[in-house]
Amino acid sequence: MAPFHQAAADAGFAAVHALPLRPRDRRAEPLQRASGARCRPESVRLGQALADVATIGIVQQRTVRPGEVVFEQLQAALNSRILAERLRTSVEEAFTLLRDYARGALKPLVEVAATVVDGSADVEAIARR
Repeated sequence: MAPFHQAAADAGFAAVHALPLRPRDRRAEPLQRASGARCRPESVRLGQALADVATIGIVQQRTVRPGEVVFEQLQAALNSRILAERLRTSVEEAFTLLRDYARGALKPLVEVAATVVDGSADVEAIARR
């Protein structure tokens, strides 16, 4: 793999500038061009504004994702309980059957679980896995 500066040059970039992803209350350091000349203040402000938006997106994703994971885990537990009830087995066994069936069918677990919940799943086929 080519070094970054070579890949950037090959892609037609003459210069690259970097700004920190930082909280809004910190001041950005002036950017330097490859020649050592400073970037124009409006370029720094615009670049930092874009970096701030990226920071907000990253922070938001870090905040939202754990909630999604918990929701998915709770949904999987509920789906396993429904399958356990239908097969008259333990929740642990039902989850294992559900997971193994999804893997064998090359389908996402959430998709197979949804069919169990909506009643369209072939529960006996899941039990045979």
